[in-house]
Amino acid sequence: MKLIEFKEYDNLNGGKSLNKKKIIVLIIVSILIFISIIFSVIYMCNEHFRNWADVHVLMKTVSEGKLSSIDIEPDEDVSIFAYDKYVVILNDNKLNIYNTSGKKAETIDLSISNPAFTSNGKYLAVAEKGKQKLYLISGTKQKWSADIEGTISKVSVNENGYVSVICSGTTYKSVIIVFDQNGNQLIKSYIPNNSVIDSAISSDNKYLSFAEIDTSGTLVKSTVKTISINNGNNSSEISAVNTYKMETNCDFIRGWQKERLFEAVDLTGKTVLDVGAGSGRLTFAAAEKAAWVYASEPVETLRAFMREKSEREGIRNVRVLDGFADALAFPDDTFDVVMSGHVVGDDYEREIAELSRVCKPGGWLLDCPGDSEWDIKPNAELLRRGWEELRYIGSFGKEVRLYRKQLGEKYG
Repeated sequence: MKLIEFKEYDNLNGGKSLNKKKIIVLIIVSILIFISIIFSVIYMCNEHFRNWADVHVLMKTVSEGKLSSIDIEPDEDVSIFAYDKYVVILNDNKLNIYNTSGKKAETIDLSISNPAFTSNGKYLAVAEKGKQKLYLISGTKQKWSADIEGTISKVSVNENGYVSVICSGTTYKSVIIVFDQNGNQLIKSYIPNNSVIDSAISSDNKYLSFAEIDTSGTLVKSTVKTISINNGNNSSEISAVNTYKMETNCDFIRGWQKERLFEAVDLTGKTVLDVGAGSGRLTFAAAEKAAWVYASEPVETLRAFMREKSEREGIRNVRVLDGFADALAFPDDTFDVVMSGHVVGDDYEREIAELSRVCKPGGWLLDCPGDSEWDIKPNAELLRRGWEELRYIGSFGKEVRLYRKQLGEKYG
């Protein structure tokens, strides 16, 4: 009898505990509903409160003119970059760091005039393009700086502040250097024959992956390698944990037919710009017909490949330059034809506007992606903007599309 009484008493306590939790939740929900009702009533009945709530609670009146801003003089030559919760402006070798309120949080002296920025989380790496200086910023403070052997071509940083640097301009094709978050050098590996175009450090700081290309032949050979940072050394003998080689005879390279480019527009005697030229697929095809072809390509190693190929094959009407699709270093109305492959698409409005700017009135814009799986579907964005779609059956039996648009007279 006592045992039965004990169990009944225990269950009764458990029930009371459960009821208390329900009551607490009910009270909280009731309070929130009550506050919402009071807020709604006051909002509808009191104009002064409504105006205050629109600005500070509902943010209805936020506009561009009311946002935090940073004033920059129009004649100032500045470089701007955003990372973490800061905006940085580099001007006259001073890196000014601004917070989310637009207030200057810190100023750091940097011996850099032509910067290359890269960031990850709270870390910002700043390098001098084509030179030797490198800085790492954490938050608003400089962690370390270094002078690099050779010339810096690419920098990356992981979320822990580990930095990898790709250098050229030495007796080797490429040099890869890895630093920890305190600026201690962990690896310095020399790549004698191939050009390294990109690198990344794993989130656990144990591995470095890098992509290298071999430009010695008629086709670019690409390889991605992963090495252990802990077992790294200062030599060209890298023991790779993993190696991936891209097939050179892929659909994209073998499947493209340059004759389709010639059918899309008459290139004979024309001045042509190839934007995002890569290894020169369109550039060297156009060079067979055009008077001059300018290849704009932001990746240094690919520019080197096109220059080497032009030299090796005696191609005299190709000029290779640095440049991005949305910031072309040419005057207005320069080219008869402006073409691209896999370039337009990140920002259609800005990219097409820039391609149109450097193209002459009556000239042609061409988008020639090639014969590949991702080019089978129609490009709705180009069609919506008045581009004409041309179709043909590629060498692999797939329907391939390229796009063209002729520019009319320019006004304004």
